[in-house]
Amino acid sequence: MNDINILFSLQGRLNRLRYFLYTIGLMIFQAIATAVLAPVAVGGSGAGGLVPMLAIVAIELVVAWCWIALMVKRLHDLGHSGWYVLGLVAILALLTFIFRDPRVSYLLFVVVGILSFAPGTKGTNRFGPDPLSKDPAPGAAAEN
Repeated sequence: MNDINILFSLQGRLNRLRYFLYTIGLMIFQAIATAVLAPVAVGGSGAGGLVPMLAIVAIELVVAWCWIALMVKRLHDLGHSGWYVLGLVAILALLTFIFRDPRVSYLLFVVVGILSFAPGTKGTNRFGPDPLSKDPAPGAAAEN
């Protein structure tokens, strides 16, 4: 699976290490992009601040999709449906709205931690072959 598929596709499975490394990479990319563009967006007046602000929004939307894709593939590795991510996003949005505190989104880090350390299912499951399998044949069940 190449980087584009890992970051944008909702298909397949992703092991713990790759999930963790891609998640850290996304966090670093998001922090750098925001740190570079935010001062220009805030300091700019009129259209001068609009373009960097739109760039930040576009970057945040792309990063959000990548996070969702990574979590879906990790849930697939655990043998669960990726639809659970939709429930998680809805719960976080609802809690943020109820408590009016963006720090509620820190619960996402708890989820990332759980997904980073929970072992995946061994062998092929309904979402594809084991990402740690040495057998390159897709759909081939690992025999233990």
